[in-house]
Amino acid sequence: MRILIVGAKGFIGSHFVDYFNSKGDEVFKVISSGIASNTTFLVNQLDPDFHSILDSNYFDLIINASGSKGVGFSWENTEEDHKLNVVVNQKLLQAVLDSGQNPKIIHFSSAAVYGNPQELPIKESFEPAPISPYGFHKLQAENLMQEYARLYNLNTVSLRVFSVYGPGLRKQLLWDVYQKLMAAKDGEIILYGTGKESRDFIFIDDLVFAVQQIIQKGEFTGRAYNVANGIEVSIHELVEKYLSNFSKKVELKFGGEMKKGDPVNWRADISSLSELGYQPKIEIEEGLQSYSKWIENA
Repeated sequence: MRILIVGAKGFIGSHFVDYFNSKGDEVFKVISSGIASNTTFLVNQLDPDFHSILDSNYFDLIINASGSKGVGFSWENTEEDHKLNVVVNQKLLQAVLDSGQNPKIIHFSSAAVYGNPQELPIKESFEPAPISPYGFHKLQAENLMQEYARLYNLNTVSLRVFSVYGPGLRKQLLWDVYQKLMAAKDGEIILYGTGKESRDFIFIDDLVFAVQQIIQKGEFTGRAYNVANGIEVSIHELVEKYLSNFSKKVELKFGGEMKKGDPVNWRADISSLSELGYQPKIEIEEGLQSYSKWIENA
């Protein structure tokens, strides 16, 4: 296959570059900084134009793994967050349409579109109710995927990824906890929240496997799939297990203050994904050990 990966230098995008290269596929990358080549294209992420890429190259699969830094960033940089999550996706879809090609197009959305669900597990049929600019922008990008599928017959799908982690992730909870651990001088670290908050964590290798199943068997009709493990883990339990991998020991405390735009509890219904043949392979303990080994050498 000839594959175009937008956001190829990011955490998720870089793992897919490695995966498809290992399979022997022809991988083309879109990056926002660095050196261009015959297989690497430089695109201004705040004013993107994909026409020159699509007009001169044919692709069987396009993966849009680009986006902003997340919920916190979106509150302080709402306009930029909109450009990174919505405008990039719209311009990519329009360039595909104008090129006359019809590859499979995967958009990495987020569980942030659900906001604070009233019940668990979270089904794809639940009405989205985002509670941050980031969540709203991911939902707008999903709507574009539906629009171009229904009106122009493009082969599109959105993936509502829950809490993905693994080697290479240089932001979010596990990264922040390690920075606090290394900086701790009084034998304790203090985190946001109560520790009772929960997430549905998925290791990056499982995410790659899930996407493989969707490419082979999924519906590219503009629909969305939950991508997670279907297992709820409290933040307190997760961090305690994570900290056990390090020689430095500290007391874990929670300050009680919630971050604006963060949900309380998440657990995904992954029935649709399971029907495609997906089963998680990496237990949380194994995944945390892998991430711990990586971060100590990062």
